[in-house]
Amino acid sequence: YTFQIDQRDVEYYIQVGFSLILLCVFRVRKILNLRLFEDENGRTWSKSVMDRDFEVLCVSQFTLQCVLKGNKPDFHAAMPAELAQPFYNSILENMRSSYKPELIKDGTFGGYMQVHIQNDGPVTIELRSPTGPSDLKQVT
Repeated sequence: YTFQIDQRDVEYYIQVGFSLILLCVFRVRKILNLRLFEDENGRTWSKSVMDRDFEVLCVSQFTLQCVLKGNKPDFHAAMPAELAQPFYNSILENMRSSYKPELIKDGTFGGYMQVHIQNDGPVTIELRSPTGPSDLKQVT
């Protein structure tokens, strides 16, 4: 797989091999150990990113917190940037210290990006932190 991140101010490409792309990250241990991939015998849902030495591309994506007000998106539930950036950076640090730092990739926080993704199958898994507040503005 090739992931390209094009930004308006800087052209920046990250190419990763077989990997997992994270659009929103909360629980590092769960993400790195989630068995999403097949094993060497083709048995599905058997191996994690760490088991297979795959790369992880993290993309900060506040738009996942969108709620619709009529026909217009509303992002008031998203964490403010001044809180979100240190929070996101701490997640990246935790991922790099829990796994192989050279396999954890990310773009530029708050930058305009075009992320080109080639999915292998129709699998999308949403992870929510069961212990965190429902209002992300409360996270400090």
